[in-house]
Amino acid sequence: AIKQAERLAEDGGGYPLGQLIHNPLVTDELEKRGVKAAENPEDIPKGKKVIIRSHGVGQAVYGELERREIEYIDATCPFVANIHRIVREESEKGARVIIAGDPSHPEVKGIRGHCLTESRVVDSIRDIELLISDKLFVQDALILVAQTTYQLAKWIEYKKIIKKHCTNLQIFDT
Repeated sequence: AIKQAERLAEDGGGYPLGQLIHNPLVTDELEKRGVKAAENPEDIPKGKKVIIRSHGVGQAVYGELERREIEYIDATCPFVANIHRIVREESEKGARVIIAGDPSHPEVKGIRGHCLTESRVVDSIRDIELLISDKLFVQDALILVAQTTYQLAKWIEYKKIIKKHCTNLQIFDT
């Protein structure tokens, strides 16, 4: 993503959708060179290119970029793109999606944006208890995925608990 942003700077600038990386020294330098973060496609001036950062974005964002005829470079991490593919394919089959992760994290928001059915995010035992108490939700076909940077200990614990209560569950170790 950084190399793409540097090339974009050489070509006259462009816009990452959201903060490209969590390093202010790098992002400040890129901004000085004409690569400034934008929060959504509406913030992109006509004729400028966009970089989709490694966290990825929801399917609607791709659609909006295409509708607005904004050229983009997709720098979504391959592991994140794999989660997008999994939730899209499984939700096309009717499975509801459970995501272990931080609900405010851009990666989780992007994952949810590829779900075609209802999705829930769990980031605590309390979240799991609320999920399990929703009998209508847990009786359906479910899949469980995790944010790529999610804490391994939490992921292992959550899988164990959810497996006990959801009999129609498919787990993807993402």
